[in-house]
Amino acid sequence: MRTSKKDTSPAQDYMNRMHRACTIHDINRPDSPYYGREGHLRLARETGPSLLDFDEANQNMILSASYGVIYVRACHLKPILDAKEWIAEILSGKRKAIESLAEWKEELRLKRKEREAS
Repeated sequence: MRTSKKDTSPAQDYMNRMHRACTIHDINRPDSPYYGREGHLRLARETGPSLLDFDEANQNMILSASYGVIYVRACHLKPILDAKEWIAEILSGKRKAIESLAEWKEELRLKRKEREAS
């Protein structure tokens, strides 16, 4: 039985969209930016920042299910990475996004402070 769009969580919807995108761009094709081990790691890292768009429950759902729902299916059931590597890279991407956001906010704060001083 297929669920209607309103029956899916934001995390499920995201993972379904990501799977379709990975399938369209075929991550196993040699000309794909996600080809090979380094490309697969890049895909996981690039998935990380998207977690910031979700509440904690949906983030946990994506972390626990994305390996099978997005990655393994996109690899045509022949993954290069194991689930631990996939999740670790997603979390690495999320951490980098949080650090970049913090740096950006600090830069804005300093610029605002400079403007106020002048």
